[in-house]
Amino acid sequence: MDIKRLSRQTCRLTDPPGVVSWASVAGRLERQGPLGGSIDITDDDSFFGKKTKFACMVSISVGMALILVSRTEWLIGLGCIFAGLGYGVIQPIAYDKTTRTAIPEKVTLALAFVMAMNYLAILLCPFIINILKDMLHIETQQFAFIFNMAIALIAAAWAYLKQDSFLFDDRIKQV
Repeated sequence: MDIKRLSRQTCRLTDPPGVVSWASVAGRLERQGPLGGSIDITDDDSFFGKKTKFACMVSISVGMALILVSRTEWLIGLGCIFAGLGYGVIQPIAYDKTTRTAIPEKVTLALAFVMAMNYLAILLCPFIINILKDMLHIETQQFAFIFNMAIALIAAAWAYLKQDSFLFDDRIKQV
């Protein structure tokens, strides 16, 4: 593949890029679905088992803590990786829990509500943090990280204490 440099930061590829290979990874329920035959790897058990939600919240908390205490870019980047990993794992779990909980005729509507609440939280979080900063007369820019870390720690404690309850137990129960 030849590369033609157009400027200092811009290159043009003479041959278009293409996909060399791909793979799909999914859980046991996806394997049982209509596209199950096209899934390459399935995992019946998660690494953390019923403590996955707890581990995700701890990962988010560790990420926020690293961002708070760090003075170097690589440590901030590591904090972002921890926070992103925790969020990136727990979000599909929430979607999966929604599909298992909702009646089959309302699964799409239930997922729409969950996704809408997710985006609403992302939209409102900066405003809520600013309102709290104003009410508490806090001037530091670190408050957002402290606040989110505290919420993640509370959620981690809740997930650990209630790991056998309906909300946190991911084992499929036959009725």
